[in-house]
Amino acid sequence: MSEARVEKPAVPLLVEVGLTLWRLVLALVPAGTVALSLLSGATLWDATLRGAAAILTLGLVGWGMNWMLARGALAALAAALQEAVARSGTSTRQWQA
Repeated sequence: MSEARVEKPAVPLLVEVGLTLWRLVLALVPAGTVALSLLSGATLWDATLRGAAAILTLGLVGWGMNWMLARGALAALAAALQEAVARSGTSTRQWQA
């Protein structure tokens, strides 16, 4: 049997770097928050709540930033595709059939 090979679409480098860096920040900052809270004498419950608040806050900020980054990448891709269609001289109506 031959296997149908499905290639994964390429993610723009800027989006990939942004997502990777944000995952790193999202992992390290709450861990640092919990560690510093425990070192300053806070109870385990307080340190956990502070870490959870850091994760929630950074998660919301990161989601917004990555959403804007992905939206910009898609807009650039759409503009590039429209420019390629305009250069080729074909109508998009021909592709809709």
